[in-house]
Amino acid sequence: MNVVTRQVSPRTATPITQMHLGMLDELCDNGDIRLCTAPRYEGATVDKRYSRSWNGVVATLDAVSSHDEYRALFDNSKTTLVVVLEEVGGALVLHDGNSPLRHGGHPTKRGPISLLASGHTVDAAGRDLRHLRLLVLRLDPVLPLEEPRPPELSAAITMTRLSFSDPDVMRLAELIADELRAPGLNDEIYLESLTTALLVALTRLERRRMKPRYVRGGLSPTHLRRAQELMLHEDAQPLKLQDIAKELHISQAHLSRAFKTSTGQAPHQWLIERKIERAKTLLIDGGIALSAIALKLGFCDQAHFTRAFRKRTGMTPLSWQRL
Repeated sequence: MNVVTRQVSPRTATPITQMHLGMLDELCDNGDIRLCTAPRYEGATVDKRYSRSWNGVVATLDAVSSHDEYRALFDNSKTTLVVVLEEVGGALVLHDGNSPLRHGGHPTKRGPISLLASGHTVDAAGRDLRHLRLLVLRLDPVLPLEEPRPPELSAAITMTRLSFSDPDVMRLAELIADELRAPGLNDEIYLESLTTALLVALTRLERRRMKPRYVRGGLSPTHLRRAQELMLHEDAQPLKLQDIAKELHISQAHLSRAFKTSTGQAPHQWLIERKIERAKTLLIDGGIALSAIALKLGFCDQAHFTRAFRKRTGMTPLSWQRL
């Protein structure tokens, strides 16, 4: 799906900052529907919140921080799309009692997107999650698509699906988040068009789900886990790909192809993303120079680290740290 971006006007949204659960209750009692239906966090602080409503959609973009485990509570009176845009230090895990559990009794996390059907209650917990950037879209049944609607759309927005991935939905979610942070000219028209594109993306996703494709040629779970462990075993000096292939008793060419089939990324791309996630944790902790972070994570120098960080986040390490 091709998505066209645009220049943003100097006008910026005013975020709500440093909100706790009691403050949200008080504002909700004053009648602001955006705050009444916004997610709530028990044991965490909302550092920044951008909220907006348009044509049957109520949107909330939160930056949340915590040093302990916490719960996230979502209003379930309408269909809700929950998109994790960024996590540092841990994960937001959603579980509805039917999701498969991994060892230790924790739900398996598969992807950053969850669709919660109206009336469906889920348990969401932030585990070791220092920083979370979360977009929540509350979708009213009156949505901007012409009748008759395709049956896939009805299925897409009336059935709960937890922790899935889709690149089109993620790109559109990021564009909506950007518009919430810094509204541009004709912003409501733009948001309505993004909502329509998002619904189309969910419809296409449902069609693909109804016709599952079996991916072959990837690494076995054991080989994939071992390859990732070897790639991460030393931050500054990970093993070369040929050494990992030798450890797994497969060729380097097969390892490269099968790794990308299993993860959707080439080994080098996957490793760089893990390094950037580690860098975010170090930036939040503070007290360490960028040059030291670059060397610790195996980048050639600070400039190399900054280029890689900007390519994947859209901003420099210092700009990200000041958010």
